Amino acid sequence: MKVNKFSIKNYRSLKDIAVDEFGSTTIFYGDNNAGKSNILNALELLFKRKQTLHEGILTEAQNFYLGNIPDSKNNFYNNDTATPITFTVEIDVDISELNISDSISKIFSKKGNYTFSFSGRISFIEGIGDYSEIKFEEISANGVIIYSYTEKLEFFPSIKQGRDVATLGTAFNKLIDVFNDCVYIVSSDRDMHEASISEENISVLSPRTFKNFLYGLYLSPQKFHLFEEINEVFSKPPFSYGTISFSKETGNKLQLMVKEGDFRLPIKHLGSGVLQSLYIITSIICSESKIVCVEELEQNLSPRKQYEILIKLQSMIIDKRRALEQLIISSHSAVYAKPKLGAIYFLVKEDGKTTIKSFIKKASKTSTVSKAKKSTKNTKSAKGAKGEKEEPDEPVKPEEPEEPDDIDLGEDLTKHLAPTNPLWTDEDMYKYMREVHDFEPFTKPDTGKK
Repeated sequence: MKVNKFSIKNYRSLKDIAVDEFGSTTIFYGDNNAGKSNILNALELLFKRKQTLHEGILTEAQNFYLGNIPDSKNNFYNNDTATPITFTVEIDVDISELNISDSISKIFSKKGNYTFSFSGRISFIEGIGDYSEIKFEEISANGVIIYSYTEKLEFFPSIKQGRDVATLGTAFNKLIDVFNDCVYIVSSDRDMHEASISEENISVLSPRTFKNFLYGLYLSPQKFHLFEEINEVFSKPPFSYGTISFSKETGNKLQLMVKEGDFRLPIKHLGSGVLQSLYIITSIICSESKIVCVEELEQNLSPRKQYEILIKLQSMIIDKRRALEQLIISSHSAVYAKPKLGAIYFLVKEDGKTTIKSFIKKASKTSTVSKAKKSTKNTKSAKGAKGEKEEPDEPVKPEEPEEPDDIDLGEDLTKHLAPTNPLWTDEDMYKYMREVHDFEPFTKPDTGKK
């Protein structure tokens, strides 16, 4: 599963923005308050299971495509609740991920990927408090409409014979269930809170529940394997921070401990970057969402660790033990403005409106060697046709080694960082943007020169 395209109007600072291309890793880069997180939050909001307002009370969350959103007045651009939020999203899904009932099997007869397109609106409800209604108005798969709700609700309108509304409705909900909560955000709020040992089953991960959430995995026979995976990633390169355990302190306080070599210390003594890393690792390993968004991945990490953690997360996309299939990141760091790390959007905000200033597409891998061979072959063939003496093959200069998309974390990462792949400084990034993309940086870097 992967988001391909996304456009939205009138959502927070996103007056009218269109992201026309996503990669397996997509990075939204920009200054503070540029609106980067608004894109991430909008995607999560659209595909989050919705509650329905009934007689002033919100019911249990059902499906993403219809329902109500509380505390929503500030979601509208310029607080203009009279103008609805409108959106379109395109997502690719492999047929193996879909639950296809017999009644709709003719629509989904081919193998491979299906492109689902979603469009709809969010409208503020006047007079009953701070609530909005979200309504997906059309959903299609490979161009075939499977859901329509403009004047009336209709499932699979292309199926004419033997239509049974209840059967088709059930088939639609089974099919579309893969999109429920398919987007998950790892918030920039990753500071760990003090905690007492809880007897409750903590199922939702947050900074407040973090210690007890991990402790629950450790104690659970069904979920202990997740704790082992977290420990494995945390203790090996590029992290290598040590192994996780727990201690009970005075007043039933729960302490998260890390053992490195002969030393065993509370994680709070190892620095906030270590804690940030553990929280992100835990979030991704335990998430059932296939599209994971991370706010400010670089938070409290050195430039080297910023690079290494992204490469590690990218390697987790292809790990079949995990749901992760796409990373979407917001960042202020010049380390993540490097083109080969993914599709990169540079955002700015002017007069309260977020716009895309520049887009760098991840370069496709082309072989200069094969191009040179083809050129030489064509030249020789032309000379031979004219009766001229053919020249011997000239040695072709091999292509420069290219930075790999995914790195085997069993290798020494230092060779991937220098000298062929140095980390960019802010000054390097600004120079690149000015010369290549005619993009003026937000602020000039402090180079120490007068």
